Amino acid sequence: MSGVTLNDPNGFLGFTPAGLAISFGVGFLILGINTFTVWSYGSSPRGIKLYEWFLRTVIGLIILMFAIVVIGSFSKINWTELGKGFIGWYGIPEYQNPKHVTLVLGMLGAAVGINMTFLYPYTLLAKGWGKHHKTLARWDLGMSMFMPFAVVTSLVMVAMTVTGVYPGQDELRETLTPVAAAASLHGILGEQAGRIIFSLGLIAMTCTAISTHMVVCGFTLCEMFGLEYTKMRFRLFAMAPAIGLLGVVTKLPFWFPVAASAICFAMLPIAYLIFYLLNNKESYLGEGMMKWPRREIFNLLLVVALIMATIGAAIKIKTGVIDKIPQLFGQPAAAALAK
Repeated sequence: MSGVTLNDPNGFLGFTPAGLAISFGVGFLILGINTFTVWSYGSSPRGIKLYEWFLRTVIGLIILMFAIVVIGSFSKINWTELGKGFIGWYGIPEYQNPKHVTLVLGMLGAAVGINMTFLYPYTLLAKGWGKHHKTLARWDLGMSMFMPFAVVTSLVMVAMTVTGVYPGQDELRETLTPVAAAASLHGILGEQAGRIIFSLGLIAMTCTAISTHMVVCGFTLCEMFGLEYTKMRFRLFAMAPAIGLLGVVTKLPFWFPVAASAICFAMLPIAYLIFYLLNNKESYLGEGMMKWPRREIFNLLLVVALIMATIGAAIKIKTGVIDKIPQLFGQPAAAALAK
């Protein structure tokens, strides 16, 4: 789309008038669905339950979709190798390749980073849970976040491997497209139905991610500006990510998503560091501070997570930002910056 002007024969930014109308129509539809869902979250405890059931329904549909494929290909699965994969028997394939390390850490950060750092703690406060709800909170955390993430990721990878969409080799298939990935459902549902259901699954996951970001903005912006939480403020701040609507017709510069991803990745070790400091601050936790040896074990896990996240963030910033400077500013400017 580069070089396209208002007088371009293909239309504004490469779209015809009909294409612009359809694109914005779809964009406003998705935004409307997420706005209704998020505003319900900020209205009452009933709204919170509605939002959580929305997430559970989406997760359940995705699990069912790929579970059908896995069950239908049960005899093709090498269960010994699958078990080794679950316990990290082979580690990260070609760990010397920064892309492989970044992919693994990026998956973890993208899947649980925002939920773990922002949404889940505020959900506990919104429910009015306290120290007497520790057991229930841990059960809720495991069943609503860890298990779905583990189950969904496993089913998707197994389904794509046994159907040949992802060959299971120790190299990244960076050119995999949603249309190609939908082929994992063709054997069970047929080509057309498989593609439709897979596309609906992608839309559902997209809506889940959008609504999650909106909810997080509604909470955190109140905290950032030191404002008392109110329903109106939550709804207003939750609309901050709505600028993404322009994405239906706008092609961002190639470096933009790379730089944004690197910045977001850098937030993960910061979050782990804060967790570590708070976990060992008695003046903050009071009676809630864990005792030996549970606190030491938890600290060890946090330190490992912090080291991994820091290494991953450094790799991401170098490969995603620093190494891209020559392409962004041109070779002469990059050479000048290097000096």
